[in-house]
Amino acid sequence: MLDDRARSILAGLHTAVLTTLNPDGSPQSTPLWYVAEELEDEIVVWMSARSDRQKVKNVARDPRASLVVVDAESPSHYVELRGTVTVSDDPDYAVRDRVVQKHGWENGNSFDPPGTLRTALRLSVQRVLGR
Repeated sequence: MLDDRARSILAGLHTAVLTTLNPDGSPQSTPLWYVAEELEDEIVVWMSARSDRQKVKNVARDPRASLVVVDAESPSHYVELRGTVTVSDDPDYAVRDRVVQKHGWENGNSFDPPGTLRTALRLSVQRVLGR
């Protein structure tokens, strides 16, 4: 599972970088916010994206992904989480709102025009790296 440093970094108000694989195998990296959970037998990271984004298309085709979070207070410390992403619709914006609430927003309405389609991305972590 997570050590105390990794747990602290993931709990912080940091922007992560999600890297997915384009159809040609090249990496596609995107900064985004997230919510991490340490469950009984797994680590899960929730993210939200507009449904038409390349990262959503990429993980729907190839679920392998990596998420890196750098500690803004101590930039030589980071956590990299490698795993697979499950894609699901987020019609009531529950995941989006949970993610933005972590960062101090009441909800994500100011981020999306009315009618925006949102996708929930669930990273099931298989490997934890970092320092």
